[in-house]
Amino acid sequence: MNTITTARQQQLSQQALTTGLQLRDMLERLNLQADLIRRDYVISYHGMIVVFYPLELSRLTGKLTPYQRSLHQLSTYIRKPMAISNSTGFRYAVLMEKPKQLPAKVDLKRVRTGKLQLGVSPSRQTISVLWEKMGHILVAGMTGYGKTNFIRSIAYQALRDESHLLLGDLSKTAFPMLKHHPGVLAVADNQAEYLELVTKAHHIIGERELLYGNSPNYPENLEEYNSWAIQSRQEPLPRVLVILDEYNSVATASSDLKVSVENLANQGRKFGLTVILAAQDFSKEVLGNVRDQMGLTVAFKVNNIHTARNIGLGKANTLSRPGLALTNRYGPLQVFFMDKQKLIDIGLQGETTSLPINQQEQQLFERALREEDGKMAYTQIMEWVEEWGWGWSHGEVRNKLENYELKGWITKDPERKNARYITGTVAQKFIKLSNASNASSSHQTAVKLPSNRDKPPSSIKHTVL
Repeated sequence: MNTITTARQQQLSQQALTTGLQLRDMLERLNLQADLIRRDYVISYHGMIVVFYPLELSRLTGKLTPYQRSLHQLSTYIRKPMAISNSTGFRYAVLMEKPKQLPAKVDLKRVRTGKLQLGVSPSRQTISVLWEKMGHILVAGMTGYGKTNFIRSIAYQALRDESHLLLGDLSKTAFPMLKHHPGVLAVADNQAEYLELVTKAHHIIGERELLYGNSPNYPENLEEYNSWAIQSRQEPLPRVLVILDEYNSVATASSDLKVSVENLANQGRKFGLTVILAAQDFSKEVLGNVRDQMGLTVAFKVNNIHTARNIGLGKANTLSRPGLALTNRYGPLQVFFMDKQKLIDIGLQGETTSLPINQQEQQLFERALREEDGKMAYTQIMEWVEEWGWGWSHGEVRNKLENYELKGWITKDPERKNARYITGTVAQKFIKLSNASNASSSHQTAVKLPSNRDKPPSSIKHTVL
């Protein structure tokens, strides 16, 4: 009920009471035990308002069959759709409010740092999930119904959040624009390369296992390790997504790949590695044990009831339009639509910078590097913000600085009065961006990298050519 206002809850409670009295009245007319219905409650479930009326079966003197057969008469009498729920005892379920119609299309307009945005629910809520809470994902859907758009959206949001990708693209049409992005570690387009790609993912786990073992806080997940790394002025580890499109076809032909992916899914989450398996259909044999490792299943329209049942979403074959999906965690969703051009653009721009920031923030970082040797002082930033007329509040600037520090983009330097400075890794990205941009301008201005890339940002020299 947390998505319903207090006034609406009170209104629904009154409607539930009235409907309960009607049900008891009809049961009496049918010579059944009306007093078995003793209580009611209202719940909100994926945009549907349902009232459940449990029967106290311990007081039942006859058989339950007449109560089951009376469902149609009860529904006709109260003029509301009804069903029987016997997951816990025996309950009449009355639909008090029909689910809202989902919009036919919802564009992905902005990326939220730290979260994967999935789509919109019938209650018009934006459904998003923290990367660390997401788990592995199973994606099914026929051509033309949104599967490729969805996995592209995941890849785009991941790159904007500085994650690394290992991509399986058997059709060579899902991710060709990302081949040269520095955040893409490998792209596979045949069976042998898929196996090599998954093997590479296992190597990443092995490397991180050694790093975890040498960390004094004995991390149990990526967030704990990165928290220690940032505090210790070590390089934090990026999240890694393994997205394997057309997985069913490749795994059917390679039992080695199937077993390797199952092991990867079993071990990966602890080390910040997420597995995303996508296909037009999934057989029971291919899914095997890996289905139990999937935290989220997203099904667009699939070919038949067998595929729908294999992935655990038995009505996925009845879906009727692109972008509409069923999920095991959030119910029905209209998945965000993302223009392919976004992926093309980030593929082209990735060689310069892949930081998930907007144009204003980029301008801010560049000015701090150019004029303040990378120092990110609150008072100085407020002066620039006022000069540029951006309208950022004091609280907004503080929040941004705290967020940048949490992500390891800036850090406090004890040798410089504990002031915040842009880290060397981030500085290098902006230097690349500046050099690439200025190389094409008429007044070419370049920023040179120091010879020792581990030096603090204060050692970066700015030279006008």
